[in-house]
Amino acid sequence: MRYTVVTQTQAVLEPRLSPEETMASLFDGKEAGEQKELLAKLERSGAAVNRALTEHEEEYARVLEG
Repeated sequence: MRYTVVTQTQAVLEPRLSPEETMASLFDGKEAGEQKELLAKLERSGAAVNRALTEHEEEYARVLEG
């Protein structure tokens, strides 16, 4: 009689962070000046994304509607 041994490996993943936790983690361990610089970059990037979305709002709506 033959027996087959089956083993299983399971990965343990870190819990997914909320968007707020993800943003806060970007500032961890940074000095005040570095935090201000990072915040300025994020604000400029956010503004650029907002402008792009506004410029193409109708096109994006059509794409999302499928």
